[in-house]
Amino acid sequence: MISHKYVAVKLKRIIIILFIPFFLFSCSSIKIRESIDINASEDWITAGGTPELTNISRSKALLKPPFKLAWSFGSEAAYSKNCISASDGVIFISNLKGEVIAIDIITGKSIGSFSYGKTSYSTPIIYKNRIIASFSDITKNTIVSYNLRNGSPDWERRTGEIYSSPVLADGGVFFSTKKGNIVRINPDNGNEIWTLTGNNFRYKPVGFFTSPAVYGNCVIAGSIDSNLYCIDVNNGSIKWKYKTSNNIFAEASCYKGKVFFGSDDMFFYCVDTSGILSWKDSLGTKFNASSSFYKDNIIVTGINGAIYSIKTNDGTLNWKYQTQGSIWTSPLVHGDLIFIGSFDKNFYCLDAVNGNPLWKYETEYRVRTSAVVWKNYIIVAGDDKEIYCFK
Repeated sequence: MISHKYVAVKLKRIIIILFIPFFLFSCSSIKIRESIDINASEDWITAGGTPELTNISRSKALLKPPFKLAWSFGSEAAYSKNCISASDGVIFISNLKGEVIAIDIITGKSIGSFSYGKTSYSTPIIYKNRIIASFSDITKNTIVSYNLRNGSPDWERRTGEIYSSPVLADGGVFFSTKKGNIVRINPDNGNEIWTLTGNNFRYKPVGFFTSPAVYGNCVIAGSIDSNLYCIDVNNGSIKWKYKTSNNIFAEASCYKGKVFFGSDDMFFYCVDTSGILSWKDSLGTKFNASSSFYKDNIIVTGINGAIYSIKTNDGTLNWKYQTQGSIWTSPLVHGDLIFIGSFDKNFYCLDAVNGNPLWKYETEYRVRTSAVVWKNYIIVAGDDKEIYCFK
């Protein structure tokens, strides 16, 4: 298997500037001569692909298995469950070493990298020739807007500990913190628009390990206090909450006027945008990720290693496919295909109609990163510290 260590590569439209800071180590920056041409209808520019965290591919390419490995890229750290974005032929991926790496999607070669902390759980947001990402450190937690034209930050904002991805929606960037804050900031300058602090919640402890989903005038996030919260997108006030019986570590997904999420009480829930229960199913597993959708079905993953297709209107099970390892990632739906990685080391492509396996690729270690499709390229990362690109 070919692995490309990230090094400076001269490309026609990209400059990489290497510099030696005051400290006794070197790092790369990313500097792109031309503007990133963002195609809002096709590119993957934020966690979940859309503010609603639907994990539906935006590519119009016709993909048919079997797929071949186009390239793989080795880094020095593993990756979180949501860490990949793509636009204009460039992949941006954050890792648990606190780096954001840019990769040419055609060649698999490094364009450069930057780092502002010891770890990052963030999908890099692609916004106006900037990358917006969160970084965590023992002493400093920040969200940074990095300018791809000049290779330096435009702004940096201190935050609490963030164990999920900020989300771009409705002209703002939304993020949640371990201490129970949900914050909306201006993506152009990092200024706070509003903050809902943990002190605003009636019950303690409140902490968020999930990315917020944004749907209409609601910001929706699940907490370790067992509640799913809906917060007003304009002023940050709590509109409603829905109580489950255990912690919520899985992001909610919003689709056709409904909110879908799983809880550690082993139930999967559907509520409407007023917080009224539509249905719930006992699937016998905990959940760690947002879901996806195929026609009128929701595609759900459990940490028991199963993928489920469930009718969105009443929760009836269509089919179930069992892998041999835990699943911590979101399914990606592209046309009639579902892409998902498992702790059994395999990256799968399933038939969305019936759940039948159509293709799989065995990696060297667990796969716990959600996949992304950009045009006819399928990108995923594994705990073997490799990024894989298939065609």
